[in-house]
Amino acid sequence: GEKREHGTDNWSRVNMNVCITNMINIPNLIEDRRYEFRVFAENEAGMSKPSMASNSVKIKDPNAAVVPEFSSGLRKQAAVEGKTARFECEVSGQPKPDIQWYKGSREIYDSDKYEIKVEGDKQILIVRNVYGEDKDEYSVRASN
Repeated sequence: GEKREHGTDNWSRVNMNVCITNMINIPNLIEDRRYEFRVFAENEAGMSKPSMASNSVKIKDPNAAVVPEFSSGLRKQAAVEGKTARFECEVSGQPKPDIQWYKGSREIYDSDKYEIKVEGDKQILIVRNVYGEDKDEYSVRASN
């Protein structure tokens, strides 16, 4: 088979050996560039003319890092004294982001007072036995 960068005229060979299956891995493609591909068939009688060029394909690394993104943010919560308050948000990223919760500027951790849970992309903070001193700005930070 052959490849060319979209918008150029120069085709270059991508395999030196005959490809027995109908799949091939093509190394050394540059991410975010667009390529077109074409193939040949070959038997004892010789090589075919090239196929029509494929539609252009934009190269993406499936394992590339993706900056964390919040698909739903924290909401204001009102809680009854002595009960629990629950904060949740959804965040995605590649690799999976590390999550830190804060009460004001102080990082908080899983403890008797705070329960920190993860359900898929959902991040949950539960503040137990709420009383006056718990009133504050709670925030969450995601990094990868």
